[in-house]
Amino acid sequence: MRKVLNHGLLALALTLVGAACKSDSGESNPPEGESAGAGAASGAGADAGGGQPAAQGGAAGGTTAEVDLMKSDPDRFIAPEISHSKGAAGGIVLLWPRIIPASAVAEAKPLAAQIQQRLGAVAQRALPGRPIDVRPDPERVCPRGGCDGMPVNVVFSRNGNACVVVAVIGSPGETPQRLVPWAGVITLRSDTVPFRDPPESQITVKDFIPCDQLLKVMTDNESFVEAAIRAMAPQ
Repeated sequence: MRKVLNHGLLALALTLVGAACKSDSGESNPPEGESAGAGAASGAGADAGGGQPAAQGGAAGGTTAEVDLMKSDPDRFIAPEISHSKGAAGGIVLLWPRIIPASAVAEAKPLAAQIQQRLGAVAQRALPGRPIDVRPDPERVCPRGGCDGMPVNVVFSRNGNACVVVAVIGSPGETPQRLVPWAGVITLRSDTVPFRDPPESQITVKDFIPCDQLLKVMTDNESFVEAAIRAMAPQ
């Protein structure tokens, strides 16, 4: 198992080095491998940060049809990883996990869904009665300007049967996010990260845990995540 963990640590280290490089999408090296132009799949000039696209009709500001389309379907111009909902004021936005490395995305998705569900249960217990907006795969980051609800998320790394989870807890708007180790042995360069900066850039993994023990370890440690959610919640 030690040999597997060492290989996983090396893979994550390489991923974190790459994550330090900024991309034009407003998010550094998106974990699932989208390029800086991810929003282009929905239309040229798409704003991956969740704003409006650049005008397509030159100085005239775009054709009438394009303007009408933007008004009728604004989500068409948002990159896939950006949440298409800001949530409700006073509520919670439960984002899709940030999965790293990109090569593990397909294998990690079933467990990522369980992790998201577990985080939602912890958030409900921490803030009973608050509405929770559950975002689907791959919506893992708030749009520019931030969410109206408080965003909660995780960084989830998987390499074979070696796993690590770090909770990422934010407040509404463009506010720093707090990092809370949840499963695995982790050192943080900083326990907070600026809005929309990649949280994995602050994480150094010392040791992984077996993925088949992940949910049990998360249950044992979830009181720390619950306390962080309460602390970050608007009063």
